[in-house]
Amino acid sequence: MDLSCRNVKFKLGDGTLGWPEVAPFDRILITASAPAIPKTLFTNQLKDGGLAILPVGTQQEQMLTAVRRHGDRLESTNISLCRFVPLIGQEGWPPGTP
Repeated sequence: MDLSCRNVKFKLGDGTLGWPEVAPFDRILITASAPAIPKTLFTNQLKDGGLAILPVGTQQEQMLTAVRRHGDRLESTNISLCRFVPLIGQEGWPPGTP
């Protein structure tokens, strides 16, 4: 099946580190729950004015959150309660967290 998408790239690795070689990004979508907003990732790799969406909270319950970057400041807005699999990696959950 041809979807005619010509600007899609893939990378396998620690998603919390982002993809600095091709940053900055207009949008970032994270589909695993983070214990906190990954500030380093968004400050370094989200364009000024860019938008990120991710679930943030405990492993049992998260808040789907929109984060917009304004210079060095990140502004977050709660969207909805949710539950996702845990985000692992440098800015995710520590190994062995229940």
